[in-house]
Amino acid sequence: MTLLGVFYATQLTITTSRFGLVHEDNWYQRRMLDFFDAFGYPDSPVVIVRGGTPEDRRETVDRYVEKLEADPLFEGRVLAKIDAESVSETLLIQEPGALAELRRQLPPEADLPGAIEEGLEGVFGLLEGQMLAALDGELEVDPKQSAEGLERLGALAKALDGKLAEDAGQGEPVDGAALLEALAGEELSERLPTDEDMRERGLDPEGYFISNDGEHLLVAVFPEFGGDEVDDYGPAVETMRSIQKELDYAGDTELLLTGLPFLVIDEEGVLANGLMRVTIGTGVGIFLLLTWAFRSLRRTIAALIPIAVGTAVSLGALRILFESLDPISSAFGAVLMGLAIDFPVHLIARYDEDLRKGRTRGEALRSALCKAGPGVVTGAVTTGLAFLTVATTEFTSYGELGMVTAIGLFVSLVVSLIVLPLVFGRGDLEAKETPAEPRKIASSVARIAGKAPILVVGASVLFALIGTALTPDYNPRYLDYLPPGFEPTKALRVLENDGAMSPWFAFATADDIEQARDRAEDLREQSSVAHVDSPSDLLPELDDAKLAKLRADFEGLEREPDWAKLADRQPKAADLKAKVQDIVDALDELSFAAEQADQGEAAAAKIAATKEAFEGLAKRLETVPAERAGETLDAIENDMAAYMGPAWGLAAKVAERGHWEAGDLPPMFRKRFVATDGSERLALFVYPTPDVHSGLDGNIAAKRFAEQLESIDPQAAGQGVTLYRHNLMIVHGFQRATFFSACLVIVLLLLDFASLRKALLAIFPVVIGMGWMLGIFGLLNLRISVASIVVLPLMLGIGIDAGVHMMHRWEINATHNGGVARIREVVEGTGGAVLLSSLTTMVGFAGLLLGRHRGMMELGGTMVIGIACTLIASVVVLPALLVALDRAK
Repeated sequence: MTLLGVFYATQLTITTSRFGLVHEDNWYQRRMLDFFDAFGYPDSPVVIVRGGTPEDRRETVDRYVEKLEADPLFEGRVLAKIDAESVSETLLIQEPGALAELRRQLPPEADLPGAIEEGLEGVFGLLEGQMLAALDGELEVDPKQSAEGLERLGALAKALDGKLAEDAGQGEPVDGAALLEALAGEELSERLPTDEDMRERGLDPEGYFISNDGEHLLVAVFPEFGGDEVDDYGPAVETMRSIQKELDYAGDTELLLTGLPFLVIDEEGVLANGLMRVTIGTGVGIFLLLTWAFRSLRRTIAALIPIAVGTAVSLGALRILFESLDPISSAFGAVLMGLAIDFPVHLIARYDEDLRKGRTRGEALRSALCKAGPGVVTGAVTTGLAFLTVATTEFTSYGELGMVTAIGLFVSLVVSLIVLPLVFGRGDLEAKETPAEPRKIASSVARIAGKAPILVVGASVLFALIGTALTPDYNPRYLDYLPPGFEPTKALRVLENDGAMSPWFAFATADDIEQARDRAEDLREQSSVAHVDSPSDLLPELDDAKLAKLRADFEGLEREPDWAKLADRQPKAADLKAKVQDIVDALDELSFAAEQADQGEAAAAKIAATKEAFEGLAKRLETVPAERAGETLDAIENDMAAYMGPAWGLAAKVAERGHWEAGDLPPMFRKRFVATDGSERLALFVYPTPDVHSGLDGNIAAKRFAEQLESIDPQAAGQGVTLYRHNLMIVHGFQRATFFSACLVIVLLLLDFASLRKALLAIFPVVIGMGWMLGIFGLLNLRISVASIVVLPLMLGIGIDAGVHMMHRWEINATHNGGVARIREVVEGTGGAVLLSSLTTMVGFAGLLLGRHRGMMELGGTMVIGIACTLIASVVVLPALLVALDRAK
């Protein structure tokens, strides 16, 4: 069995999945898995850029994003800012009727699609035709619109002039914001978002995603993950960290990487390294403690045989039953070693005690099995059943821990009862042996219990009651099990405290864009919701009036421009200069007409300024090298085709069909929001207020967030909902497991002692010890966590072991002393073994503190405190109670 266990143990792997901790048949788990099946895994990496100036942060973001986008894994899956390029398909539809108004201002015979196909030359030709038609009276011109139009023309000429100069190294970069405002005109520019509007949308003035405090830029990265295991996340995490390491940072900026993929990868490393340290540390600690206590290498090695066999067999069982270790079940090795060592300790201690009384080896061996054996069996069974009660919770991870540890305990028990007699039974059983004298570690305990028993018991009960009143809050957080100094942990805290891109987001779904819009509006009205990312934010609402304007944009147009023809053009500076000169000539005629019509100096000044801008453009086209100018013009016309083509096509399709479809979203946002299962359902990402992860007041903030989301979408799921739903399952599950554990312990004690009074006396130290443990937690401001809550049912099974052995020894001693035991003999006899076995158990759990994984450390630390409390209650308070009840003297 040991060899088979070792063979299978070598095939064990480690999983750090956060979504495999609950059985898939659970009603809430099914909701979450259904979302993953439809949309993929949404818990994406997040990049935080901080330090330096705002300009430095933007530059660092641009450099990092550029390198990420160059990798096929991230192409089109990096969201750092919202700009015209990322939403180009929706640009035309944002202002229904604008195209119709443009066409109204053109001469009747103007061919808009044909002009667009001719690029900048065609556009300038339309502008010239528009001015000449106005001069000939073919178009009605509003003076105010005419003035605004001239300003926009001048801005266009200056922008093109500046771009040519910039590319040729002859001028400063173009001010894109000023250009946009100038081209938009007064009416439209008033509708452009202000800086305050941008901040409300989580963007800085340049459109970069920004934290709520304004000190960090944020980048969401959503590669397509096939699952949530290390192998799924590994390539993306490795690439992102490699780029981070090699990046040329701007100014004093710093770049942090976090998100569930980084937590999973780093946690796997911490667990793998920690398991080795924990196993070695626990083994060495137990070995040294036993060697010190027994003063015999042979006895120490013999005591380690059962836990070695039990651990090997349990690892094999774990591989066969569950295939892998997770953050919870990975602690079982140290737990098992600390618990199973109790069995050989008690048997060997009793064996040595009888040898020191002059009995033969055979008599001592038989006495150990018959007198210490029942207590060992009862302790093992109660502890094993306590672990099995954990399997009644809906969390498979805890169930795996309970089942595998129980298997190891029962195997270790059998080995202790069968193999140890074989080890010590070799040789002459009629011979006598004098083992080393035991350490006098329990002598003073008897004096304490005997001198002031009522005071000891009264104070102990009082402190236990106070401790119960100080019962600490439950901490529902389950993402921060990495050491605090790890980068993903530090960055996670930044996101949590700020609220923007919080890891505790949730997701709702919608069947179409309009349902997404309605749900987004309802969600934003909830008190627990900070903001909502909805696909409907990218597509404006289409009421009857807007739809009519949109259809007017394309009414009468016989065809769409040939965008490929535009993209394939090879523009020449000389050809465009000729068109620019035509506009200059038209402006001359317009200036003469304005003078004749006595329109005033203001109108003349606007015409002159526009003419000056175009003359400057004509001169630039003449002075910039033709090849360089051609490249700039070609790039501009390619952008025209790339932006205007999709925008025109989408607007025309929506005008014809009359409603939005999921496929109308820009490509990047289709990847983020649209289901991949062909259903075209849409995801909404809902971010809670920053207090959701606190867990205070019974996890009320997470409860409110989950219930408000579910009132709008009953199928809502995600980390934000899990924070409440899963933890509610945990708390209720462990309340149930603790009740089952208590019932089983009491039944077993009644079967063992055949007396209710003796059973209650045996369980008394556990009750007192658990009260003390809760009080210590309260005084130290510690909280029971997802990892340490398992202690509550386990303490009943583990802590009862000491009380059982003490009561068995009391029963035997009382039988030989007229019904009243001698407390000094009880404490010095079994008390020493109880103390040693409890210390070895504490060493086993203390070994978890070496693992650096905070979940393992919390479990280990809690168990050390709990066992220490029950140990003191068993060897001090229980004897004092027996004396106070006149059952011992």
